[in-house]
Amino acid sequence: MRSALLGLLCLSAVTPAAAQPTEPERCRIGVYVVGLNEFNVQRKAFEANFWLWSLCATEQRQPLKSMEFVNAITSTATLDAVLPREGQFWSSRKVSGTFRHDWDVRNFPFDRHVIAVVMEEGIDDVRALQYEADQAKSGVDRQIELPGWRVNGFRLVQTERRYDTTFGDPSLPVDASAEYAQLKAEITLSRDGYTSFLKLASVVYVAATLALLSFLFLLDSPSAFGSRISFLAGSLFATVINMRVASTELGSDDGLTLIDLIHIVTLVLILTVTVLTIAADRRLHAADRDVVRGYDLRNLIACALVYVAANVALIANAAIQG
Repeated sequence: MRSALLGLLCLSAVTPAAAQPTEPERCRIGVYVVGLNEFNVQRKAFEANFWLWSLCATEQRQPLKSMEFVNAITSTATLDAVLPREGQFWSSRKVSGTFRHDWDVRNFPFDRHVIAVVMEEGIDDVRALQYEADQAKSGVDRQIELPGWRVNGFRLVQTERRYDTTFGDPSLPVDASAEYAQLKAEITLSRDGYTSFLKLASVVYVAATLALLSFLFLLDSPSAFGSRISFLAGSLFATVINMRVASTELGSDDGLTLIDLIHIVTLVLILTVTVLTIAADRRLHAADRDVVRGYDLRNLIACALVYVAANVALIANAAIQG
């Protein structure tokens, strides 16, 4: 009788432990993007609207409600639903938000970007819950119109985020780290058309052309020299102002952009033409007009060729690195 009682007690002590799940629950998560807008380079952000869904084995597990958007500036969720489907529970909601993205526009207008919405479980770590990406059903709506942009691809990246802390969880060792399920919805974008580039570069190319045309002014009087210098001063002013406009428009803090380099090359051109103009004026006192005229024409051809070659090299390099 005593041995039977001891056996019963042992059985009751073991059963609860045996009933505890040893494997984490897996929920399938999917994302379908229905809206993209406000690509704001200055704020380093973009806006997105998308449907989010999960498929779990139990109704109690609702990962969409315990999910956080790691790179969100603001986000709102509407149209929540939980429905039984084929022995499982399907949850869905629509999310709208503004998300952080560091726009690297150094190779503008050949820049390519991978913008992402980063989703992470906010309550249970990977011991209790793991994500499974619904890659087949996720994507970007083809009816989305993005003026100046082209959507090149979409993918869900299933990963885990490790933190060097337990967040005070007593079930973990003091020196342990906590891991949480994470999912990234990545959209690959590229520029579609070069209208914006032409708008920013047209002024500086006109300024460069005017600087080169100044070589055609005949240096036969002090007023002619003054006219050439005035021409160059106007080109310099237009280039500097346009450079400030372009920097404000692109808002890049990552270094020199292609537009910046084109402006710098143009500034070097204007400086070079100014030096050569002063040299031509000095030569006029030691040589006749025909000699100085030939000197100006040679400088015009040389400066134009070097300037065009530099621009071609810069644009080709940006297009390759894009």
